[in-house]
This record gives sequence, structure tokens and C-alpha cells, in this order.
Amino acid sequence: MKKILITTSWDDGHPLDFKIALLLYKYAIKTTFYIALKNKERVCIKKNNINKISQMGFEIGSHSFTHPVLTIFNHKELLYEIKQSKKELEKIIKNPVVSFCYPKGKFSKNISVFLKKEGYCLARTTSLFHTRSKFKPFFMPTTVHFSNRSYLSYIKQGLRELNFRGFYNWSFYGFHKNPLKLSLKILNNLSKTGGYFHLWGHSWEIEQQNLWADLEKLFETISKKKNIICLTNYEIIKYLKL
Repeated sequence: MKKILITTSWDDGHPLDFKIALLLYKYAIKTTFYIALKNKERVCIKKNNINKISQMGFEIGSHSFTHPVLTIFNHKELLYEIKQSKKELEKIIKNPVVSFCYPKGKFSKNISVFLKKEGYCLARTTSLFHTRSKFKPFFMPTTVHFSNRSYLSYIKQGLRELNFRGFYNWSFYGFHKNPLKLSLKILNNLSKTGGYFHLWGHSWEIEQQNLWADLEKLFETISKKKNIICLTNYEIIKYLKL
């Protein structure tokens, strides 16, 4: 069996992130939590729970300070979102914050330049169905979004990002959209070829769609595999020397 590099990440910083953390801890799976400390759209996780998650050995990354669409911001607004988030999170966890996730999946080369200058080492996108372990660290791709999504939402996102490789890979897996079945099918194939598997999602979405049992089944399956190297998002970048 070939080696599979596995990483997971969870966006927004919702209170249910702590439930995700407990599940991941149970199955000894490493992850990165991307936290926005303020969010007009939904409630945010408390600072003491952010610290607890960090102390459990998980990585804390920035998801901006207030979770806006950064691509429409001017330089001053952009710098505030990037710097303030890093500063406040580092104050909470007493550790460096070097990973960033673009809010709402909207990214640009201009934003990546600011991130590098402010001391970040990577920025994760929402680009899907990637399994190659060679990519640009400030445009870190993902493999599966653990969510029940429509075909139309996948197509719109793929066209917006010009993600033609992702479309090709998705077609190879039969255009599956059930997140558990899709994840298991990709992992099974990667056991033969080797590669990169990046699972991401939102804890509030897992709750809304009643996906906790399916998510735990996936975590349990991953934990039993002998051919995996499980790392946080930043550890993946270091391991691959990107």
C-alpha cells in the first residue's frame, strides 16, 4: 500500500468546533482549526475553548478577524483583518499562528502577498478534489468538503476557481456527492497510488445536516489505516518542504 498524507481543517470558529476536537482527539487525527474571532453570521467559539483546543495538540489558524470577503477590501482593511486576527489568536494560545484560511473561499494573489509579509506560512483555499502532494502553499487545495452539497454548487465553485483538474478528478470518482462515500472511495484509490487527502468543513454544518455519525465513521476508518501520515496543515507544508 502507498502512503497517504492526511490533513483536516475546520473553518469559522463555531462553538461546535470543540465537539469536532473531541472526536479528532479520540481517533488521534491531527487537524487545523481556522478561527474568526468575530462573525456577524453566527456565534463564535469562546476564547477559553480555543485555548483548550490548542492544548489538545491541534493547530489554531487564522480565518481573518471578522470573516469578511477579503477580495473587496482596500489595503488598510486587509491588513487589519490579517494582523489583528494573528495578534489576538497568539495572545489566546500563547503560540505562533502561521496558517491562514481565506474567508468564504475568496482568495487572490494580492492577499497572499500581504499574508507572507505578516509572517504566515500558508493559506488554505476551498478548491476541491485535489490529491497531488505538490501545490503552492499560499493556495493550499483541499480534497473533500464534508457536507451534503448540490451538483450545482460544486459546478459553480469549480468554474469560479477555474478548477479543471478538480473537475477531472471528481469525474474519476463518479461525481459522487455523498461526503462519506466520496471520502472512502478517494482514500481507497490513494492506497494504491499514494497522495494527498485534505478533508475540510464546518462544525455548524455537520450539526445542521446531521452528519456526526458519518464523520465519526470516516475518522474511525482513517485511524485504522496503516499507510497514513496524519499532519496538521502547517506540518503538511513542512513535511513536503513547500
